[in-house]
Amino acid sequence: MCEEKNLLQKDPSLQLCDSLDNLTTLLQGMRTFTQCLLSIETLFWILYNCTIVMYEGCRTLMVTGNSSKVSVVMDILQTFCILV
Repeated sequence: MCEEKNLLQKDPSLQLCDSLDNLTTLLQGMRTFTQCLLSIETLFWILYNCTIVMYEGCRTLMVTGNSSKVSVVMDILQTFCILV
């Protein structure tokens, strides 16, 4: 989660290709992580925090006009619906 925050602080408009690829990879990794947490009820707070961070990353992708990553964003937003 901290890695995503650092990435967005260094390049908030995702102008660098590396930033865009790194954010997408981080979001996909967090999605997989949260799916693993679904069965562990006592860790709900980690799940909740991850969904907030994932939402912020997806929102950044959409606001910066990175429509090429829309399929990744839509997959992650579908995961939100399941998690919430």
